[in-house]
Amino acid sequence: RVAAGRVAEGGQRERRRGDAQQVERATKIINLRDGDIGRPLSDLTTSLQYPELQADAQETVRTLVFSEKQILTNYQRWFSVRIMPYRRLDNVIDGAVITFVDITERKGAELEVNRQLAELRRWYEATLDREDRLLGLKAEVNELHRRLGEPPRYASAEAGGANPAGNLA
Repeated sequence: RVAAGRVAEGGQRERRRGDAQQVERATKIINLRDGDIGRPLSDLTTSLQYPELQADAQETVRTLVFSEKQILTNYQRWFSVRIMPYRRLDNVIDGAVITFVDITERKGAELEVNRQLAELRRWYEATLDREDRLLGLKAEVNELHRRLGEPPRYASAEAGGANPAGNLA
């Protein structure tokens, strides 16, 4: 947790709950050692591409409004970074708690869905444009048939594109 912009020692409950694997993962995000307790948050190095981390932590403590952002690391992992006010048992705000949730897989799926959606939109626009051009060509063919005294060739072009049968003729 962060108290007044400095790294503070967590309570007994937090230390008991953490295991070596979680500590190892956390130290890949923010380089923490036992000697960092009491040091300013700004003194710590981090792999997060998040220069506003300290300012956001201070804003959370000042306003008591939690913050959550999706942040990329230098090693191409995505994390949901949540900053929440730390409230002691005696109801005093004593810093902020910063949690990191690895969302790399979810973010990858989100980026893939967005890529596919963009591709679908591109195909949709191309299809609409093609349909408009096709209707225009049908109307031109029908106009030529009229000039020749023949009946229209394409009923769908005469009805403004409505072709209930779904065929081209």
